[in-house]
Amino acid sequence: MAKVQVEYEPLPVIIDPFKAMAPDAPVLREDLAGKTTGAHGPRKHHNHIFEWTVGDKDLTDAAFKKAEVTIKEMISYHRVLRRRWRPASASAPSTRSGAS
Repeated sequence: MAKVQVEYEPLPVIIDPFKAMAPDAPVLREDLAGKTTGAHGPRKHHNHIFEWTVGDKDLTDAAFKKAEVTIKEMISYHRVLRRRWRPASASAPSTRSGAS
């Protein structure tokens, strides 16, 4: 029986999404290094994958201008899955004789 020898290369670790966007941050995905555009629009950094915005910016800004009190807070959620969860399956009717 053949033996398998594995060599591991330590890679830099970065878990803070804001530090991952620093100019000197390690590249997290070599396949995206140097790319300035992607499937979700322009990329700001080699670790920037996409930016997701919704709503009407002008209406939102107008609502904040009218508000008596506003609170500004940075909320970050760096693990996002933007798809519906559904099983990958199929079904088909069958008959006892095997013919459909």
